Amino acid sequence: MSEVTVKYFLTFREITGKNQEKIALMSETNLSQFLKLLTKKYGKRFEESVFDHEKKQLNQYVKILVNEKEVGLMDKLKQDDVVSILFPPSGG
Repeated sequence: MSEVTVKYFLTFREITGKNQEKIALMSETNLSQFLKLLTKKYGKRFEESVFDHEKKQLNQYVKILVNEKEVGLMDKLKQDDVVSILFPPSGG
């Protein structure tokens, strides 16, 4: 079993009601599986914010970082990883 920390920013903080939390993973888990786990926990609004179902991929406006680096959805999470979920700031 491994444990990762998830940090939520902006909209995701509103959806979850948390700044961050620790999640225990029972088996080897990739980022895509992890996001689906969070979707089950936080529901439709979280899912619609993270995924673009028409294109079957992440919403183009969402950034998912693991240990402050962009990674692929199939990358495996490891003990003590820090996953950050955010919408990048936009200029104007």
